[in-house]
Amino acid sequence: MVITLSHFCTKTGKPIIADNEPITETIEHCLAEYFAPNGTFQLGVAYQGLTTEEDLKQFTPEGLTLQFAADNRFYFMDEELREKIFDQPHFGAAYGSNMFTPCQSFSERENLRVLVVDAQTGENGGVMPNSEAIKLVGDGDGKIDAVLHKSLGNEPATPFQTRFGIKERRAGLDINNENNETWQLGKGTFAPRDLSQVGNGYDLVISTEQLKGRVREGESERGRVGEYLMKMGIGNKTNAYYGITSTGAQFWNSFPKGVEGDVLPRLERRLEELKDIADDPRKIAQDYINSIDAKCLAQIQAQTESEDLIDFESFDLGDIENLIDDMFLSNDCGQNLIYRILKADLQEHCQILEHPKIIDKLQEHLRQQYMDCATGRFIKFDSAMAQTCHDLADNEVCYPKFPEGAELIIYRGPTANSNTVDVYINRHLPNEPHDIGTIKMSPQGLKHSLSDCDGDRMAISSISFANALSSDFPHTAAEIKQKQLKENRYSEIIKLEKKLIKVLLSK
Repeated sequence: MVITLSHFCTKTGKPIIADNEPITETIEHCLAEYFAPNGTFQLGVAYQGLTTEEDLKQFTPEGLTLQFAADNRFYFMDEELREKIFDQPHFGAAYGSNMFTPCQSFSERENLRVLVVDAQTGENGGVMPNSEAIKLVGDGDGKIDAVLHKSLGNEPATPFQTRFGIKERRAGLDINNENNETWQLGKGTFAPRDLSQVGNGYDLVISTEQLKGRVREGESERGRVGEYLMKMGIGNKTNAYYGITSTGAQFWNSFPKGVEGDVLPRLERRLEELKDIADDPRKIAQDYINSIDAKCLAQIQAQTESEDLIDFESFDLGDIENLIDDMFLSNDCGQNLIYRILKADLQEHCQILEHPKIIDKLQEHLRQQYMDCATGRFIKFDSAMAQTCHDLADNEVCYPKFPEGAELIIYRGPTANSNTVDVYINRHLPNEPHDIGTIKMSPQGLKHSLSDCDGDRMAISSISFANALSSDFPHTAAEIKQKQLKENRYSEIIKLEKKLIKVLLSK
């Protein structure tokens, strides 16, 4: 499932050319291709202050109309798709990017047994008590039966961020009921569970907050709650995973006492480390490897092939000449060839370190480390994907990697001010399934941090994977608690509505 988008200028109507070639981009496994497999897609380039509404409409005689938009990306098509997905035109701007979100995998399933639950009240059409149903959903997160989860090729016990499209639905679980072919998109996350014993047994439990682009009179949120049989295409955008994230100046600007007491001592130590390795390529290479290990440990352990498989006796440096620039600092940790070669080379051969491009890239890594020191990004916190848990109090989180009762600094970046940063108590829940790569929070805790469960990743106070109590940052933790007192808080942050493209508001 791949679509190709050609870039063109909305003023001239001509393709955008670079190096004598038209600019195109490909997107794998997206909802646009699922809903319009034979459609032609083009990406219009607009210019702020110059492009007019008339410019965007001038291609209609050529069979191209503006269907979706996201920021400065204007998606044109040769067929009307927006009105099939959304019941109000402006949703094409509010949720247009979701149509073109690439996924790692995508599969269609028919006659899925689905329960739709109101994320605010737990209303579910009377199938079960609302108090039970609401525990299955949150603001953007639902559940998927473990059998379906496995059949889609997902990692065991691992929630995933999803984009899904509904093509057919039948009210109730009787396949003979009248079929409704109203299309709709959905987003959020699904966590695997045994749903065979929930209610009447389901493949999916969907939160009303996951359904987008349709608001009908008399419906609860974006869709009627209750049981359905559905034909759906389900995409896995990314799996939940444990990682690390940089903090940076935006975070530390809110906590000057934390900078003085917690950051500066670490900064002095890190600068000494960099000074020590600066003249030794082997030490710089090891520092690079350590940074990748910390950031991508889980993926590396699961995916990286054994370094013993690299045959240095017949290894041709020319074979990787064109790969070094693209792969040296690749975010695709599990497939990072340069990481694997360097790690194996340091164990015995130390041949690759003499390659001119490797020397340049190692120096680039060293310069980046000094830049991180200057901006505060050298301070790393753990990170994990947020999931809702209704069994937690407002000031509690569930993060099994750390001890019961530990105080943890939690926030979602970027931070506007200190309002959304807080100290939580870590609570282990014996009966809560262990969802790999996640941190569980209460609905109120998520709201406090201005987060939802559409793949938002929370930062958790730690250095690499060490014992990560908030006592690692005692001055910062004390300052956070002080700033959370009512008299010290800023005015509450109001999330503004997404800017909509004017032309999408008109028929």
